[in-house]
Amino acid sequence: MEKFYPMYMPAIMSGAQPSAFVMKGEIAETNEKYLLQVLEVNELKTIPDIFDKLSDEKIKGHYAGYLNKAICYDCGIGTTPSIEKAKDFYQLADLQGRIDNGTFECQQNTMTVTNLLNAPCVYEKTALKGCSIAAYLLGLCYYNGTGVVEDDAYANKLFLIAVEGGCSKAAGCLANSFYFGHGVSKNIAMAKKYFKIAFDGGDLDSGVNYVFINIQEGNKTESLSALAILAKNNHPKANDLTTMWLNRFQ
Repeated sequence: MEKFYPMYMPAIMSGAQPSAFVMKGEIAETNEKYLLQVLEVNELKTIPDIFDKLSDEKIKGHYAGYLNKAICYDCGIGTTPSIEKAKDFYQLADLQGRIDNGTFECQQNTMTVTNLLNAPCVYEKTALKGCSIAAYLLGLCYYNGTGVVEDDAYANKLFLIAVEGGCSKAAGCLANSFYFGHGVSKNIAMAKKYFKIAFDGGDLDSGVNYVFINIQEGNKTESLSALAILAKNNHPKANDLTTMWLNRFQ
């Protein structure tokens, strides 16, 4: 068990150490058309200093803002054309749009863009409003120190929100924290509880840890039934755990 993959996001943002469980980087209300509507190329060209107005700080959390900035890079509006930078902001717009619409599905290979400079803010906009996937991804950012100052305690609070929203992957992260004492007092019983939640939700890697703990505790029946599920799904650790189980109970 170790720290989790950062969804391929580079650590390129800085952030203040959070001291309380409050939403940071709150998205300000705006009436600016270029932040609320996706504009045609010709219309973007008519707005004075449009590229400067689409600053990274202003467009945070705004689907239309990300997309309009992508168009500026794509077409060279107010800046030097850059297909690579345009691609980054097109994908940020896609991510924000899917989060806003509640259609974002967390998959390990989802994040492949080279510049997710606003990613933690994108997640934060919805994380504390009940979006379990956003809370999970923001938790990963803080847990790994990806784009923000690492804060395991705050990450765990975000993971708990995600777990309560039904995100089994987040349960595995929270279990890992309890097992190693990352941002919380070490508690094997709580680790086992959350590994079980994650395992029941389909996270087989958490099932490996759940079986391991049960074997260590001498829980023969419980560990065997979970081990059978891992073996049925051809998990690569199933054979090693089987050997460990036989050595412990036979």
